[in-house]
Amino acid sequence: MRRLFSLGLIVSAFVTMNAFADRTHKQEEQVTAATAQQEVTLTGTLKTGLVAIGGETTGVVIVLADGKTVELSFSSKAFAKVQKLNGQQIKVSGKTVSRCGPERGCRTIIEVKRYQ
Repeated sequence: MRRLFSLGLIVSAFVTMNAFADRTHKQEEQVTAATAQQEVTLTGTLKTGLVAIGGETTGVVIVLADGKTVELSFSSKAFAKVQKLNGQQIKVSGKTVSRCGPERGCRTIIEVKRYQ
């Protein structure tokens, strides 16, 4: 009886994990289709050194004039330079991409190609 109960728990956990993986994959497909790598240019205040649950952040956002924030992704070479610009006005250009994670779900970020 105890083995049967343990087996039931294992099967239940497996089914739950598969359902979560399928749901996350479907969300990622929907977000990817919605963002479709659009080219954007934004101007605002750069904020660096941010953290999030599960490490699900690039650590950099731009705060727009209306107070909204947009997460930014830089190449590793540019990232080192950008960290010194914390709190300064910046103009960035790049493409929108989606990133999904188990803690924060799917989100749209900008992969920055140019900044000034």
